[in-house]
Amino acid sequence: EVEAACEEEAEEEAAEEAPACEEDPLCSLALSSPVPRPAGGVPRLDATSWPRDPALAAAQFDALRRRRQPVVLSGCVGHWPALRCWSHAYLRKALGGKLVHVACTPDGLGDAVTRTASGEQVFVKPHEAVMPFSAFVDLIE
Repeated sequence: EVEAACEEEAEEEAAEEAPACEEDPLCSLALSSPVPRPAGGVPRLDATSWPRDPALAAAQFDALRRRRQPVVLSGCVGHWPALRCWSHAYLRKALGGKLVHVACTPDGLGDAVTRTASGEQVFVKPHEAVMPFSAFVDLIE
């Protein structure tokens, strides 16, 4: 039953379109980097086009790292079974009653300096709670 739900969720998610950069959390994170961005925005690279040889792929990644510029990599983990199975519905069934420690902040960053609406810089700590995993999923859906 859980496996059938997993396959159904994976098919539904595969049918969805990729979000625009403004809506993509990874792209947004790259855009928020204090490192100067290249002209024309943050480059997006599809790792599925990289060489299948792990040593060559590692060399290509190392070349990106040495540039010290933000980059959004996609296609790096598409083969992971978790991407097909770990939907909210699947995880709720598998872990629903397990207690988890949750730390929440409005912007997703914990223990960070941020600006208030008036422009004042403040150090914020996340709200922390212990709750069943299913309750956490309810909060993020």
